[in-house]
Amino acid sequence: MIVQRGPRLWVLYTRNGSRVLGRHPSYQQAARQEAAIHAHEHARANPTKHDVWYHGGPKITSLDALTWDREYGVRDQNAAGPGMYWTMNPREAAGYGGHLYRATLRPGFRLMPARAASVAFVRRVFAAAGPARVRYLLEDHGEANEPGLRERVVGIYADHDSMLDASIVLYHDLFHHDPNDYVAAMRRLYDGARVVGGGNHNAAGRDGTHLVVWSPAKLTIEEAR
Repeated sequence: MIVQRGPRLWVLYTRNGSRVLGRHPSYQQAARQEAAIHAHEHARANPTKHDVWYHGGPKITSLDALTWDREYGVRDQNAAGPGMYWTMNPREAAGYGGHLYRATLRPGFRLMPARAASVAFVRRVFAAAGPARVRYLLEDHGEANEPGLRERVVGIYADHDSMLDASIVLYHDLFHHDPNDYVAAMRRLYDGARVVGGGNHNAAGRDGTHLVVWSPAKLTIEEAR
């Protein structure tokens, strides 16, 4: 058998003259590595009920009495908007307070999809926010009754790389930094969102992967220490 090597394929010539094409080993290795990276990224963006999450902070006495918007001066804890923050890194979670909790997602947990924002999504957020807040937002862009204004404003917020990014901007512009109204509106749509990489989430000691939760009742929570 004669082997002719190419950059991506081996061409194998057998004794009877037939040709057999085989992937070059280095190409095979690169393909396996690329597939592993894609699988890892998919897993990071799509948590399962088997993933374990950690949260550190004051003792949780009632899920109905949570403070959704922590002090910005403490490690920029609101980078992904108001919510209850969880991480896969127990050491990171332990740095936020004396009580450490771990949790898994309950069946039916509605995770915000990790995809670009859309007109349909922004319309849903507007509906969840209520007509009064939407009217105030429209008045920031023109006359509230101006023909086509609503769809033009919807298009502005739909032009974001992710649904979570659009939600964070709307927290400022539509909800005017009201964490309770924001969380209540997001809860009508989803129970939480995965935050992967970017900004302060890649600081030293962090794994870059977090979960911001708006419906903690959709978690199975227990104290870890």
